[in-house]
Amino acid sequence: MKHVLLGIALALVAALSTMTFVQADPNHEHHPKIESSPAFDKLKSLAGTWQGTSEMHGKTEKVKIAYRVTSGGSAVEETFFPGTPKEMISMYHQDGKRLVMTHYCALGNQPRMQSKTLDRTDKLEFSFDDATGLKSKKDPYMGALTLTFNDDKTITQEWTLFENRQAKGTTVMSLKRKK
Repeated sequence: MKHVLLGIALALVAALSTMTFVQADPNHEHHPKIESSPAFDKLKSLAGTWQGTSEMHGKTEKVKIAYRVTSGGSAVEETFFPGTPKEMISMYHQDGKRLVMTHYCALGNQPRMQSKTLDRTDKLEFSFDDATGLKSKKDPYMGALTLTFNDDKTITQEWTLFENRQAKGTTVMSLKRKK
């Protein structure tokens, strides 16, 4: 019985010393290096709150958007109308040689778009890739986005709505960084 207890104690000491060694190793890598590009870095620079107006079909309304860098710097979250019943989320991340986004729309679908230009920092153009939540090809969805960086304090977003796979209109948002 003594030999069994001694064996368990030695195994426990060996396991604990191994755990301590791994935790103390300063070269132990927990996270892989995050891919980045000038375009994705520019998106990250939007972190904070932005306010402005949205215009579609001659109708203007106030809009507020919050940007947040999340997931260890690998994603940017964009929240439209935060804290309201109209709240929507878009998530951006880099996928190899393209920048991708998913828009969680109030229409109840989730279009995914991509931008293949990673070196531009003045304008990002996203085009439709695919979507979830569409019940038919006739359903409306956001199918294109142009994000223009006018300067460090102003941006413009142009969202194009598609229905029956045809462009039906564009919503233009003019936004300024809130202090």
